[in-house]
Amino acid sequence: MSAIYAFLVAVAYVPWLSGAAITPRWAVMAVGAAVLTTSHVRSPRLTQADVFGLAFLLYAALSLLWSPVFYDAADELMKIAIMAVIYSVGSRLENLRQVYIGFGLGMAVNSGLLIYERVFYGQALPHFGLFFNPGSNGEPAAMVMAGLAMSGLWWIVIAVWPSLILSGSRASLLGVFAAILVWQWPRSRWRTIAILCLGLAAAAVAHKDPGGIFERLNIWQDTMSGLTIFGHGVGSFWQSFPPYATFNIDLIRPDHAHNDFLEFAFEFGIGSVLFAGMLVVLARHAQERERLVLVTFAVIAVFGFPLHLAATAFLFAIVAGHVAGRSPVICRFFPLRRRGIQPSVLGQNRLPYHRAASR
Repeated sequence: MSAIYAFLVAVAYVPWLSGAAITPRWAVMAVGAAVLTTSHVRSPRLTQADVFGLAFLLYAALSLLWSPVFYDAADELMKIAIMAVIYSVGSRLENLRQVYIGFGLGMAVNSGLLIYERVFYGQALPHFGLFFNPGSNGEPAAMVMAGLAMSGLWWIVIAVWPSLILSGSRASLLGVFAAILVWQWPRSRWRTIAILCLGLAAAAVAHKDPGGIFERLNIWQDTMSGLTIFGHGVGSFWQSFPPYATFNIDLIRPDHAHNDFLEFAFEFGIGSVLFAGMLVVLARHAQERERLVLVTFAVIAVFGFPLHLAATAFLFAIVAGHVAGRSPVICRFFPLRRRGIQPSVLGQNRLPYHRAASR
């Protein structure tokens, strides 16, 4: 079931037919998460990561009070809530292998579409794939490739690879490179340093068009100048950023800060510390496979906005929830039972009956 869910999230867009590339995915994510939450039952409990995540969710909801545009605020809060439900689904899954397989097969479909566009259209049109924005093809590909590779599913990795390469996303490539370094470090530090040096040399030789980097630096600098104690409120970046911009906002008006961590600091202020605390707990308790997925996500989040794109938000939320389910439990909640049907009582009454029957 989880594999089908992940596959549908990856392919929930038909170019030129289903409208916006993002909206169908959020809809599939919300419906699928609701179904899986009810089908995977576990005893209620609260972990360390859950405490930070729940506190951040409550702070985000509270920030509706001072967010400048209610529609934008409600839209982003809804997406955060969807991610919270997916997080809950991830905490209920014993293994994410089926999720990686389903999502990877969906990205393989995307790879086929990208190759088709390259063969029949060449450079006449951008390569949209199933994500409309060319660069957005690489980010979910990079994240799921980390999980697939650590699961030994190399045949799916090969099928996903074109989505990464044809996207032209430098942040995605950097995320994969960082995951390789983190994987290699405990095995051989000298080899890790050698790979790092080779990667830096290759980047220096292949680097071109530094304009995008300077644009991001300008956005980051202006965003930092607008940081406040309590933040500007959930979903406020579009409306609140222009007064702090030092460049011509009429020519370039960014939808996002191109750095999710910085954008959260801008919108939530001290509330973003709660999100950071959750990430620290996840980093401490994640097993190697999920840790590499989170490392890939973190690198992409420094240069992009994966938490605002459905596919990458889905992967982050379900992996984060799965890791959180393995973090230390603070307390457990036991559902109320009616008298006379407690399992312990039934077990005590059943044992003498079986003994009597055996005699």
